[in-house]
Amino acid sequence: MLKLQLSSFKCLSFGVILLLLGSFTPQSSSFESAKTSTLQKQQSSNSRTINRNSQTVKPGQYCFKYKNNVLSSEAQLNVSRNNRVNGGIVGAIQDDKQGYYSSYNTYFEGTLKNNQLRVNTITQIEHDTQESQETWTLTPNSLKAGRENHTKVACSSLSDNAFNRISRIKFAPGKKSAVVENSLVRGSRDIYLISAKAGQTMKVSITSLEKNAVFDLIAPNKDLIQGEITSKNLKLPATGNYQVIVGGTRGNASYKLRVEIN
Repeated sequence: MLKLQLSSFKCLSFGVILLLLGSFTPQSSSFESAKTSTLQKQQSSNSRTINRNSQTVKPGQYCFKYKNNVLSSEAQLNVSRNNRVNGGIVGAIQDDKQGYYSSYNTYFEGTLKNNQLRVNTITQIEHDTQESQETWTLTPNSLKAGRENHTKVACSSLSDNAFNRISRIKFAPGKKSAVVENSLVRGSRDIYLISAKAGQTMKVSITSLEKNAVFDLIAPNKDLIQGEITSKNLKLPATGNYQVIVGGTRGNASYKLRVEIN
């Protein structure tokens, strides 16, 4: 907490102030001119403050970075014309003194109003998944997500494929299935979110050039339905976000993932 130290001062009585003002008799026009100038400066200052605090974020793609002694992260997001926002944050936590290292991926989507970004987030930390609702601050030059204040960077400076890790599968209008083609490097995973309702039937299958890609299927309550499989057909037990986590069994993997919901 900041502590402000105020130097000692003496308060003049209201009567003394009136006497001092009475001893000063400026010309009326000069006095009014000075008052007008002061008001204009105050209004200009207030306007600049409002502009700084409420900067318009135009539709488009934005990229940001943050780094301190322990945490480094990169963020990429897209703003639509109707102020819908979606994107991802990839971060690493490294504490050399404690000998600790971990990484995380966050997928988020929400709405933007007056620089306030209200988002639903899904964060994957190692083998744990966390969901939350948060309010961030977004301007054209910064993203304050929680305690981290990211600064704007060129999207070309972000790590390669950092934001292919978590994404949502959406079906085209009138369609009940979707196909995703992607590739991943050894040791990494791609996480796909699928919104579905209890009682619906989901079919998931994956094929790969070298038959070296499998997936885990996770229920909305984070229970593992089945792991390291290449196909699954089931009646869904609950409504919510299902996760399909794709990984390689050896080396790098190029794959095609198909999801169908009836």
